[in-house]
Amino acid sequence: MTEAQKDQTPRSSRAGKVGRTFYMIIGVAGLVILVQLLALRCPRDNRVAVDKAITPRPTRTATLAPTAAPTATLPPSTSTNTPSLTWTSPPPTDTPTSRPTTTATSTSTRAPTETLFPTETPTPTPEGTLGAAYVRDVTIRDYAVITPGKSFDKTWRIANSGTRTWPSGARLAFVEGQQMGGATSEPLGREVAPGEEVDVTIPMTAPDKPGTYKGTWQMQTPEGESFGAKLYVAIRAGTLPRPTAVPTAAPVSLLEMVDVDNGEWGIGWMRVKYQDDIYVDGSDGHRYRGEMGFLSSPEALATIQEYWGYGGRGSATWKMTVRVRTQVGWVSCASDANICYEATVWSSQALLTSEVFYRPNVWSSLLESYLAGGLLATTQNSYYQDIQRTVFEPICNSVPDKPAVGFKFTRVD
Repeated sequence: MTEAQKDQTPRSSRAGKVGRTFYMIIGVAGLVILVQLLALRCPRDNRVAVDKAITPRPTRTATLAPTAAPTATLPPSTSTNTPSLTWTSPPPTDTPTSRPTTTATSTSTRAPTETLFPTETPTPTPEGTLGAAYVRDVTIRDYAVITPGKSFDKTWRIANSGTRTWPSGARLAFVEGQQMGGATSEPLGREVAPGEEVDVTIPMTAPDKPGTYKGTWQMQTPEGESFGAKLYVAIRAGTLPRPTAVPTAAPVSLLEMVDVDNGEWGIGWMRVKYQDDIYVDGSDGHRYRGEMGFLSSPEALATIQEYWGYGGRGSATWKMTVRVRTQVGWVSCASDANICYEATVWSSQALLTSEVFYRPNVWSSLLESYLAGGLLATTQNSYYQDIQRTVFEPICNSVPDKPAVGFKFTRVD
C-alpha cells in the first residue's frame, strides 16, 4: 500500500462515522417532535389526569341542632367505605349559668328571713325595737279542710324578735282578709322578753259556704301600734276527700337516686341531697323527720326518663342534684311564696342543680297527707304540682302530670 492510500483510508472511515452520528441525532429529534405533537392533540385528558391526582380531601362541616349535641357531617363521596364522623363542641368555662325562679302557691304575707321562719323588720323606738317573728303553727295547718260552720281555735307560736320587751296587754289583732269570727286574741297577761316565745290563740268559725278562706293578723301594743310579722290562717271549708293511691303492680318505695339514660354518652343520675335534716311537728303531737325522693314505680321511673329526654342534653354523661334547703337567704323568695327554687347549669361538669326551699307550712301539710294515707298520699297534696315543678322545670321547662317524686316521714320522738 502506498503512502497516499494510507492517508485516504482513515479519512473515509471518519466520514462514515460522522454520517451515522448525524442520522442518529436527526432520528432522536424527530422522535421528540412526534411525542410533543401527540401531547398537543390531547390537552383535556392530561388536565383531567392531573386534577384527579391533586383532588383535595373532603372538608368536614359542623351542624348544630337546637336541642341536640353538635355533630359533624361529611359531603357525599364515591367511596363505599366512608366512615361517619361525630364530635362535640368544646365545653364552655366552668362559670355556671343560673336561673332563679320563685313559685308562689299561696298569698302568704310572712316576710322571708335568713332563717327557716319568716320575720318582719322590727319597729325602732327610743327604748329599742318591737319585733315579732312567726315560729310555727301549733294548731290548724295551712289550707286544712274544716267542716262548714264548725268552730276551731287557731294557735300560732310567736317569738319576740326585737330588742324591746313586749308590754303586758299586747295582743294579736285582725288586719285583713276573711275574719271567720275572730277579732283579736286575749291580751297577754305579762311582759314578753326579747327572744322569748309565746303561743297566741284566736277562736274562729269556718264559714257555712264551702270554699277557701284566708285572714291575716298582726301583733299590737295596748295603744294599738302594730308590729312584727303578719300571720295568716288559711282553711278550706268543705269535706275532706279520702286520699287515693296510685295503683301499681308492686309496693312503691322512695328512692334517693335514680338512673337517667344519656344515650350514647352513658348513664347519669338524679339524686336528692339535704342542706340539713328536715324536722316537722305533727298534729298528733309527735315529731318527724321528713325525706324527699323519687317514686320507685315503673310509671314514675318512665316519666322521669321521658322528661329527662325532653331536655335534649347529649354531648356528655349529664347528672342532676336536687338540693333541699332549710334556709332561703341564697335566692330572692317573695314573702307570699311557699315554694322557691334556683336552677344552675354547670356545663364543664355536665351537672344540673336545683336548689329548693319549701316553707314550714308546706312540710307540715305533706306530713298530714302522709299520716292520712302514706307515701302515695303525698302526691295528692295541694302543693304537689309546684313541688314537681322545682324538679322538672329546670330540666325541660315542663312539668309532668304524673307523680314522680314523693315524701315520707319517720317519727323521731
